[in-house]
Amino acid sequence: MEQAAQEWADARRDPSLLYRGIRLQAAREWAGHADGDRPSTTAAAFLAASVRNARRSVRRRRAVIAVLAVLALLASGAAVVALQQRSTAQEQQKVATVRLLMAKADAAMNSDPRSALRLDIAAHRLHGDADTYGSLQRVVSTTPYAGQLTGVDSEIRSVAYSPSGRYLAAGFQRGGVMLWDVNEPHQARQLGEPLAIPDGDGAEKVVFSVRDSRLVAADAKGAVAVWDLADPQHPSLAGTPLAADRAASSGTWFSPDGAVLARAVTATPGLQLWDLKDPAQPQPIGPPLTAYPEPVDRLAFSPDGTMMATAAGRTDKNPVLLWDVRQREAPRQVGRIVPAQPYNVHSLTFSGDGRALVVAGTFGPELWDIGNPAEPRAAGAVAQNAIGWRTVFFAPTGATMATTDDQGVGLVLWDATQIGRPRAVDLLAGGQSPSVVAFSPDGRRVAGGGGNGLVTLWNLDRVGQPRTFGPPFGGHQDELGLLESLAVSQDGKLLATGSQDNTVDLWDTADPARPRLLATLTGHTGQGVYSAAFSPDGRTLATSDTEGTVILWDLADREHPRRSESWSLGSAGPTRILMFSADGKTLMTGDWGVVLWEVGTPGLPRQIGKALQDMSLLGVWRVRDGRVLALVHGSGAPATTRSPVPRPTITVSDSEGELRLEPVDPTGIPPSPVPGVPEDPGDMNAVRLWDITDPGRAHQVGPVLFGQGSEVGGVAMSPDGDLLAGVDGKGAVILWDLTDPERARRIGDPLAPYGTSLTPPVVAVSPSGDILATGGPGGAVLLWDLGNRAQPRQLSVPLTSGTESVKGLVFSTDGRTLTAAGASGELALWDLRPAYDLRDHLDRTACLVAGGGLDREEWARYLPGTDYRDTCAA
Repeated sequence: MEQAAQEWADARRDPSLLYRGIRLQAAREWAGHADGDRPSTTAAAFLAASVRNARRSVRRRRAVIAVLAVLALLASGAAVVALQQRSTAQEQQKVATVRLLMAKADAAMNSDPRSALRLDIAAHRLHGDADTYGSLQRVVSTTPYAGQLTGVDSEIRSVAYSPSGRYLAAGFQRGGVMLWDVNEPHQARQLGEPLAIPDGDGAEKVVFSVRDSRLVAADAKGAVAVWDLADPQHPSLAGTPLAADRAASSGTWFSPDGAVLARAVTATPGLQLWDLKDPAQPQPIGPPLTAYPEPVDRLAFSPDGTMMATAAGRTDKNPVLLWDVRQREAPRQVGRIVPAQPYNVHSLTFSGDGRALVVAGTFGPELWDIGNPAEPRAAGAVAQNAIGWRTVFFAPTGATMATTDDQGVGLVLWDATQIGRPRAVDLLAGGQSPSVVAFSPDGRRVAGGGGNGLVTLWNLDRVGQPRTFGPPFGGHQDELGLLESLAVSQDGKLLATGSQDNTVDLWDTADPARPRLLATLTGHTGQGVYSAAFSPDGRTLATSDTEGTVILWDLADREHPRRSESWSLGSAGPTRILMFSADGKTLMTGDWGVVLWEVGTPGLPRQIGKALQDMSLLGVWRVRDGRVLALVHGSGAPATTRSPVPRPTITVSDSEGELRLEPVDPTGIPPSPVPGVPEDPGDMNAVRLWDITDPGRAHQVGPVLFGQGSEVGGVAMSPDGDLLAGVDGKGAVILWDLTDPERARRIGDPLAPYGTSLTPPVVAVSPSGDILATGGPGGAVLLWDLGNRAQPRQLSVPLTSGTESVKGLVFSTDGRTLTAAGASGELALWDLRPAYDLRDHLDRTACLVAGGGLDREEWARYLPGTDYRDTCAA
């Protein structure tokens, strides 16, 4: 160390010569333990300098490490931010792409539903949320499109359903006949290989015979084949009744049951009928018909097979003839049609009831009323203008007519009940208009084919479409029988309606397909029964009238209901609010304020409390957490101008709470300046929410709710109390989020389900709070998906059952049944289970209907630059 110290001193104390590391550590230990051998002054300075230098090195290293650590943290933070920004950008890009796909799906829905479905499937798989789910569900549930069947690559000349509706056959210009099992339209499957007519050329006509056991087909020149369908997967040839006669035959047609063949003969010319009941030995039926000097080239049988229409060449030379063929051995001519302007007939089509005939020719189709075949009448200009140049088809039952649409993307369905004034009722889009169409025997399914070899299927009931358990029932028969109140028991087995005729109809709906009238309850006076409510156990029914009288009905024996108690509220007007407590021992009555009555003990009910006196109530609800909430009409602040409170038209009640469809006022804060005088409601376009769980401490909850465009005329609340739907006098529905009632906020834009209407729609919220039902003045009920409450989406096509303007809507406790009441008390019970089933299997159903997701070509077109993904992969 002495030598190192001297070298350090000679080098003017060069820091590079100082001790470091182990050498410094050893020198320090020696210096600390040396007894008499002390270092020189130079060595001591050298050692001290080495220690200081070592300490400085440690500090420098620590500083560098700290700086590097900070830099590393900054770098990693920047990387995280960059990754987050990149992830956010990617997410935003994905959302934008998904919204674009949904927009394209909306645009394609009415022209190409298959593409619309595939686009919505892709959107939902790429970014599943309430919006994509709701959009996909809406497309699936509102389009009648049910898929496509791939046939032979040739023009389809004929399609036919079997009598049971289970099988579908198609005849192709080249390639014979194909057969499918369509019992489940979305899972149709081909049966066997294409069938060929021996020595035939394609298949011009196909028909089923002897129920579903035989399939009959004919080509354009009269070659006929019959297949036995005992094993539909392997049809066997049962016979070839007639061979082709290309020189003599000008056309072949079958009766609807496939038992009769009509064959036009060129040589005679004449029309020969054949009996095909035994395909191995066909028998001619009578002599040929020779009504024309030239061969028959167009023919049609009526759906019941009792009439036949024929045409041959131009109508100025050969009128369209109508034949009675009930006696097939001797058909009898019963009428003739001579169009005002002569033309060549292209097709003849009977209506489902046989009372109309469409004669299509050079100048388009003409609709003829043949209810009296001896005197056919042209349907008139209205019908002709409606049909235009379209091809016309009829359903086998009812008065449904189908025509090709103007845009060439499908079919338009018409209600032809009035032959002279057909009314368009539906659009069946499929990407193109078919040239041949067949309806299933029940008229609820349609199949169409054209030049591309594809058979398009439509389901008029839609997937997930709610359906009525049966036809409308009920209705108060008196001329004053307008509905004023509707109530459903908690178990869904009882239903009550009150009317202006002062009667209450009590119905047993335990079997919703067969509702049964238990009794018509009488005893009310005044101008109608304005409210009704069942106790939670369903053993008591409370009703009230316009004179303030309340009656309790004992339903312990539902077959024999009896009046148990009645009393007067002393009010000068109708009582529109009735609601039992959860234990059924207290009844709340209300209109301008609420009064509580003890009804759980024998004897006349006793008043036990009041709340919200002299305030107009719109509704009162008992929500699931036990709170009792009331909605008061108006802002409560003085208004410079006021309109009278719209008088309610109906009260809807269930065991969980009560909904009044037009305003009624609870009393509330602050008390009226003059006792007994109603408060000034202030702005009539606003409402206030009150908590009256403890009537003695009733208090307003949250702010005044503004936003309606006119006076509030109807309200509904979700059972959880977290959603309020308000309807104003112009028909707009506004939703309010009450999750935090102290900070209630309006959700989304107003809904206008029926446009601007002087009669506001009625509303109801399902027990699960995810479906909103609206009922309109035209009798249609709409269901709305509230998965995204800011953007409700229509769940299905309008639900119509023939009722008049909908005046009341009530969901069952389990949400599976919706009761809709018309203005005269007629009732319809809607089964909502199909809608819930669709929700449970939405992805699978959508993929089945669409026939899979976007293929690679479609993916490249709609999602360029992204990796292909099979969105319907198992």
